[in-house]
This record gives sequence, C-alpha cells and structure tokens, in this order.
Amino acid sequence: MFAQVKLSARRALLGEELSVLPGTFLLMFFFLLFSLCNAGLTVLPYDIPPSVLSATAFLSAPLALFCISPLKLRMQRRYILLYSGTRSSDGVDFESGVNSCILNLFLFFIKLFYFAVYEAVPFVAVFFLLKKLREENMSEKIVLSIAIGIAAAFLIGAVTFFIHIQKYSRAEFYLASYRGISPLEAISLSIKHTEGKLLNTALFKIGFIPWLFLCIFGLPVLYVLPYYKQSLTALFIEY
Repeated sequence: MFAQVKLSARRALLGEELSVLPGTFLLMFFFLLFSLCNAGLTVLPYDIPPSVLSATAFLSAPLALFCISPLKLRMQRRYILLYSGTRSSDGVDFESGVNSCILNLFLFFIKLFYFAVYEAVPFVAVFFLLKKLREENMSEKIVLSIAIGIAAAFLIGAVTFFIHIQKYSRAEFYLASYRGISPLEAISLSIKHTEGKLLNTALFKIGFIPWLFLCIFGLPVLYVLPYYKQSLTALFIEY
C-alpha cells in the first residue's frame, strides 16, 4: 500500500514539480536566514550573556515557524491540488495565514512538552550519574553499564515520542483542506483520524530517512522535500 502511495505521489509531481520549487526554495531561505542570525550573535563585538544566547536560540525556532507558516499552508494546498489534479486556488487569505501561525506554534510547544515527558527519565539519570561521579569514585565498568542503560532509555524515549506525535501529523493537512476551521479543530481531526495508524505513519516517514539524509548536501532538498510532502499528502488522502 505504501509503495502505491509513493508511486502515485511521483505521478502527481511529474511535469509539475517546478510549481513547488519556488516555495521550497523560500522555506530553505528562511531557515538559513534564522540560522545565520543565531550564528551572528556569537560574533558580535559585545559580551552577550550565555542566558541571552540560549533564549535567542530557543525562541528562534517558534519565531521561524511563525514567519513561514502561511507559506507552509500554501505549499500544503499546492500538494493537495497536485494530487487531486484540480486547478482550484491555492492562495492563503489573512485568516488562514493567522490560523496557520497559531497551529504551528501550538504543535511546536505540544511536541516540546511530549519530548520533555518521554526523555525525562534519561535526563534525570544523567544528572544523578554526574552527581555520583563528582561525589565518589566509580569503576569504569559500572559507569559504562549505566551509560549504556541511559543511551538505551534515550533511544526508547525518542522512538516512543516519534510514534506518539504522529497523532498531530495531519493537523496542517486538515487546515489546508477545510477552509475556515480553527487550529484546535484541525488538531482534533488529526487525533481522531490517526487513531490506530500511528505506527504505520511513523514507519512510512522512516522510509524516507535515506532520502532526507541527502538534504544535508543542500540542493537535493529541492527534489526530496516536495516528493516527501507529496507522498505524505497522498498517504493522508488514501489511508
């Protein structure tokens, strides 16, 4: 079934992939701009407190999402139109743009909360391990055993977190599909329609990891990202 979804996504893009390239390029540009701004703070000729640098780095992620949310919504509508073969408008009005910004901020903090929940145990374990190492001498064998256990806990937490957040994976799709719905309604629809499908959705995304790895080289993202997003759109429509 997943192979059919990927194939149908490829067919939807054939001959029309250039229509999504400008939007993909803009997304890359905005993320690069925010990264450069963060990096620029470290080379300013002023003594900036580490707390300010940390706060700026943390806040830049939701700020970047806030700025590109209307563009992401327009791109999602474009993927829906490409898949359905219609020629309806993919424009974004003011209300839809604001709802998109609110939705992405909601999802950012929801995911941040669940990440903290699922990774709380290994973080606490690291804290106590470092405290014990300062207070008393521990053999290398014991430290290594504890470190392996903590690494395993981190991995289990990350996998569980990734599967859990798939319940929110369709929220942006529903916001793009049904004009006029609120961000909370889009989230509710996503939770409702991903019930029993979390693992399959996660596995579908994991299948793209080798493709997404190529994006570190820059230019491949102009092909991989549209294909990935179009495949997700096809999955949401068919599955």
